[in-house]
Amino acid sequence: MESRTCERCGGPNSAAAAVCQWCGRDLPPVVVAAPTPPLSFSSPPVVQTLPSVTPASTPPTISPGPIVAVVLVVLFLFIVVIAAMSATPSPPQFPGPGGYSPPPVVNVVGVTFQSTDNACGLGGASAPGFVTFAGGTFTWNWTVFSGTSCRISTLSSATPGFQVIASDVPLSMAAGAGPLLTVTLTTPSGGFSGSLFLDVE
Repeated sequence: MESRTCERCGGPNSAAAAVCQWCGRDLPPVVVAAPTPPLSFSSPPVVQTLPSVTPASTPPTISPGPIVAVVLVVLFLFIVVIAAMSATPSPPQFPGPGGYSPPPVVNVVGVTFQSTDNACGLGGASAPGFVTFAGGTFTWNWTVFSGTSCRISTLSSATPGFQVIASDVPLSMAAGAGPLLTVTLTTPSGGFSGSLFLDVE
């Protein structure tokens, strides 16, 4: 430990002495210098190691084969449906030797009206006939003229094989009027050629 020298007598004293051990004079207080701060060194730069990044896996490639197959199947079904909807139905086939044979023909050469009370003057009147096939139905029209006001109450077929299934009778007519008489008949099952007689009252 360093000694301190008294300023009065010059005697040596210990560094911790408050008074001179030789002459008793008070020694000045010891001034302790502030410690010199240690030299600071900048810390080396921190190197941060980033975790390795694994590249995203490429999504699996879908083969176009199944998709093309599905599209072709749907397209085929669509074409089949359209073809079925637009197909023209074939005419009915009638059995007969050698394949197709048309049904017998019904040839009505004329229509003759019969009337016991001469309804609307139709007793004995005649009208043009028609041609159709056997075993079916046929709708016939004729314009009726009468010089007086009259009424047709009933209408029926007097020819075997023909049957009236619909008509616009009862039919009332004004004098000089020409209403259209419409009659739907069933035709005979076999061939026919002749006149059709209709009873009107």
